Amino acid sequence: VITDVTERHRAEAERRAASERFEKLFVGAPEAMSLSGIDDDRFVQVNDAFCELFGQPREAVIGHTALDLMLWLRPQPRAALIERLCAGEAVQNVEGRARHAAGAQIDVLFSAERMAFGGVDCMLLMFRDVTERRRLEAAVRASEARLAHLLRKAPTVIYTARAERDFAATYYSPTVRELLGWSPEQFLQDAAFWLDHIHPDDRQRVLRDAQCEIALQTQIETVDVGFAIGLMHGAANIAGIVGHLTH
Repeated sequence: VITDVTERHRAEAERRAASERFEKLFVGAPEAMSLSGIDDDRFVQVNDAFCELFGQPREAVIGHTALDLMLWLRPQPRAALIERLCAGEAVQNVEGRARHAAGAQIDVLFSAERMAFGGVDCMLLMFRDVTERRRLEAAVRASEARLAHLLRKAPTVIYTARAERDFAATYYSPTVRELLGWSPEQFLQDAAFWLDHIHPDDRQRVLRDAQCEIALQTQIETVDVGFAIGLMHGAANIAGIVGHLTH
């Protein structure tokens, strides 16, 4: 009996070629990637970027689990992750906190897919290192908190406004309530609020002087205009604008 195995050999050759292409792409990928068994969580393969991110040589990783290697500072809920994958759900950009072999903390975003590799049902994990991004975000939050504290405690009113047309305010520090009696929201909700509360004798001059100085913004960086502004309880107070032009 003669059996034509041409098609089978062709399919096997295509499978091997596809596997080789995948392995080349996997190993050379710029993002850290790992393949681990769905059933036992043991690493089947990791790429160079994974070894660099976690500070672990490939031979120390293959055959071990993430728990063995203590990769996660806060272990991921693996059962729930696998349940989502088996249900066909997309698992993308999950936040995690991992550990470098040297002990440093690593903030990562990871995505997961289910796939077969070498006859093994596997979970493909792709990691993106966001440690520096998280550090910068924390620094920005701290800076904003310090700025907010300074704005609350400053003995003057700090504000920003459009350097054109009606000079409508875009921000007023909380101290405006203490010094003038008006709330920041009142200034922000009505573009003409600040101008309406300048003393009538000063109103046109202030608007004219501000427009004149803004027109010269290529030559100057500071606007300095003095005027009297009404207080909430009917009195008047001498105030002034000292502003810095930004583009």
